[in-house]
Amino acid sequence: MPKKDHLVRLIQSLDAAERKNFLSSVGDSRSERQYLRLFHILEGEENYDAKTLAKKLNVQPKQLADDKYYLNKILLKSLRSFDDPEWKHTRLLKDLQDAKILADHGMHDDALVAVDKVIKEAIYLEHYGFVLYAYSLKRVCLWALLRYDEVNAMETERRKVVAAYEEASDLWELSSVNYSMMNAGDKDAELKDMLKHPMLKKKAEGLKSIQAKAHWYDIHKRTYAQINDLQNLQKTEDGFREFLTLNPAMRDVHASGYISMRINSAVQDCMQANYDRALSMLVQLELDMRTPLRYLDQSSTLRAQYHMSHLRCYIARKTGNYEEACLWGERTYRTEYEMPAQERFDVLWEWAIPLIHSGRSKEGYEKLDELVATKDIRIDLQPYIRPLMVLAQIDMRHYDVAVYQIKASKLWAKRKKIISAELDLFFSHAYAIANAPALSRKDGLVRLRQSIHDGKLRDLDAQIDLGYWVDTRLKDKKINS
Repeated sequence: MPKKDHLVRLIQSLDAAERKNFLSSVGDSRSERQYLRLFHILEGEENYDAKTLAKKLNVQPKQLADDKYYLNKILLKSLRSFDDPEWKHTRLLKDLQDAKILADHGMHDDALVAVDKVIKEAIYLEHYGFVLYAYSLKRVCLWALLRYDEVNAMETERRKVVAAYEEASDLWELSSVNYSMMNAGDKDAELKDMLKHPMLKKKAEGLKSIQAKAHWYDIHKRTYAQINDLQNLQKTEDGFREFLTLNPAMRDVHASGYISMRINSAVQDCMQANYDRALSMLVQLELDMRTPLRYLDQSSTLRAQYHMSHLRCYIARKTGNYEEACLWGERTYRTEYEMPAQERFDVLWEWAIPLIHSGRSKEGYEKLDELVATKDIRIDLQPYIRPLMVLAQIDMRHYDVAVYQIKASKLWAKRKKIISAELDLFFSHAYAIANAPALSRKDGLVRLRQSIHDGKLRDLDAQIDLGYWVDTRLKDKKINS
């Protein structure tokens, strides 16, 4: 796939407010100005094809290049001037620029007031680049005002900021190494050794900055999950929750880490069946993401929205809200996020189950049929696709097809050398239901329900909610048709 031109990506990354601000700033009324025509065309393009665009605009390539250059410049200018009151970091940059202008015009007293305000806010947000530049400007103002005695005190403050910055940078580097080791595989011993690093042996509370603490928690959580140290993982999770409660600035200071850690915590809650707590975490995260977050680009936003929607689908299914799960499944699938093959599998799987349980078996079967073709993905779930397909065929009253599906599934399991008493028992019950006379079909469902209650189909019930399917079909007055 060709890489999108940077201007195409920039235009497509605009949110509604930024787009409106740009068009207002140039007085757009669908005018004939070439750069605006180019803007509107690129809104619907995937790639920048100069030849095609030149034909659409009826211009020479040289003129198109000029229009592109001008559009890029005024679009960036519009984004620089875009004043969103929620975007703290943009406001901070403007305040710092204002202080510099005041100092350049000899108004050092006023510049000092402005720069102190910037320093206070920037330290809170741990925007160390702003802080260090602001201290340099403050030094200029103090020297100009002959307030030399305050310079030493300022240098002490600046050194503390530098120390916090270096600590956060070191832990960020450790986090990157930790993540690389996780992806490399077979590194459990090295991961354990990493926890002996002096900066990781100390408690998170002893670190100087929120960023450093966030990286500390991230490394420990990832490592304990990888080496299956569930006791320490739970302690770290509990500590992280307390950390978020005590440090609300985490959202503004380290947005991508905040989002990632929130999502991972929701995943851990789901694994422990704490669905209410996981849902509460996701709802709060959705509220947080309605306002701009520092350094969170469109790609990261889409990825976060994908993971949140996927978890909402899973939680809705696990709590029996199948209609809601269908909505979240579709929203996840349609997220403009380029999913890897395994993630696409997971989305289709989580969507197919509630589709079948909410009476939309044809749609669910179509999703499962697509999954059957993914032979080498999620081997752990592959055996459960076929039973779910059989249920869908029974729901659609395609009993002959269900019988054929059962035979094909048993042959598939034999070829794959899959030995499962549960699958054998399920296919036996399903065959009896599908092959039974209409008036005896209910009896087959009753026998299947008894096997579930006896714990003989525990894994199937956990994976595809088999018990719910049986109970719902037994309530269906048309079951014997």
